[in-house]
Amino acid sequence: MFYTTNIEDADHVVATVNRHIRKGDIEKAEQCLIDNGIEADEVCTVLQALGYILLDKELYPEHA
Repeated sequence: MFYTTNIEDADHVVATVNRHIRKGDIEKAEQCLIDNGIEADEVCTVLQALGYILLDKELYPEHA
């Protein structure tokens, strides 16, 4: 999955991010959440919420 997103402050775009998100990236993020106390059955929900908030992207399109 490839995404482009802008990081903005109140007045202007601060940065534009272009990145490929690979399956391994998602798996590492899931493990990080588990390592930091998120219950395993809640990891996808939390990570998807972060995807919406930070990237405006669906990280789990198969669950949409």
